[in-house]
Amino acid sequence: MREAGFSGTGSTSLIFVSIPRNPTSGVSWRVVLMRVTGVILVILLIILTCSIAGALLPTAQAQRRAFLRIHVIDQNALNYENVTIEVWKVVLVDSGKTDVEGLWVTRLDGDGRAYEVRAFNGQTMSRDVTIVATDVFVEFSLVRSAPAPVLVVSRVEFLPPKVIAGDRFEAQIEITNIGSLRAATSFLTFVELPSSIAILETGTAFNLGALEINERMNLTPKFLLDRSASRGSYLLRYELTCASETGYSYKSEGAFGMLVGGVPEVKINDVIVDPSTLTRGADGILTLELTNVGTDKAVNLTVRMYNADILTSTISYAGEIKPAEYVDLEFGIHVDKEEKLGVHALNVSLTYADRDGNSYGESKLYEIEVVPPQSLVPTYDILLGVLSSALLIVMFYSLRRLGAI
Repeated sequence: MREAGFSGTGSTSLIFVSIPRNPTSGVSWRVVLMRVTGVILVILLIILTCSIAGALLPTAQAQRRAFLRIHVIDQNALNYENVTIEVWKVVLVDSGKTDVEGLWVTRLDGDGRAYEVRAFNGQTMSRDVTIVATDVFVEFSLVRSAPAPVLVVSRVEFLPPKVIAGDRFEAQIEITNIGSLRAATSFLTFVELPSSIAILETGTAFNLGALEINERMNLTPKFLLDRSASRGSYLLRYELTCASETGYSYKSEGAFGMLVGGVPEVKINDVIVDPSTLTRGADGILTLELTNVGTDKAVNLTVRMYNADILTSTISYAGEIKPAEYVDLEFGIHVDKEEKLGVHALNVSLTYADRDGNSYGESKLYEIEVVPPQSLVPTYDILLGVLSSALLIVMFYSLRRLGAI
């Protein structure tokens, strides 16, 4: 065995290391040293590899990113600035506004990732884009929003409140400028009016004049509803047009509705008496033919007969009758053997209502004549005819005997 020690002169020292030797060991110290050195080299190699990978990772990520370029134009194909752009991928990824050239640019992860791009200036447009490895260009076209007059119909009332067929009525229309600019000129024009509604004015366009911001004005056009108009809802369509001080024109469309109530009108078309000639002791039937010439159904239609001594019944219930519908009502007739002869005036009274509960009625007089029964005693004209015929026969046979004929 060697022992470690120090020797030397001055500042120089020598170190002696005593390395034991084990003659019985199978592994020498050189082998142990080589193994330790190998382990250290492997560790250093791993550290170096990780360092290189970390240095190259940003470059690889940069290669997977690409630019998304957005361009926005207006309705005149001019660059549209200050338009808000948003990029979404479930959540908001990036946002901004277009510059004076209508451009906005961002850098996004690629590798086939899909994004939703939105552009809005009061109106919104969106596009789905996929970023791979190359730059993507997307263009939007939006209507440029600028200060302008905006006219709306803010209120409509009808007079009378309930309009029925054949009525004249007026609509009280309130128009308001809710825009951010004065309307130098403005018009309301009715378009596509129902055929049963006519305007009692010259033409269908109404000059509203100038309207300041938030100013209201009232228009009262007058209309006529045709008598044949059926019950229901009607739509009156209109256009509002206006122009700003700079001459730009604007147009909006709209419509408002109205309810039309119908009116039932039941008439007696015909009165039929069978038999047509009534005598004392006769029986028969009187038939009333009724029709609804109105524009709404009649309900609870009831017919009553007054001064009707020769009728077996004086009341009949018809119920409901629709427009243009017919119904027949029958009343029995019995003329007493002591009934006075001559004309009998029947007072026919109709009562009915509309579906809103309004009542209607009508009365008319009809004459029915009772005549005496035909006599079996020959009248003077009949006797004269018989005698004349007998005389001619006697003269014929007398002349034949005398050989005159």
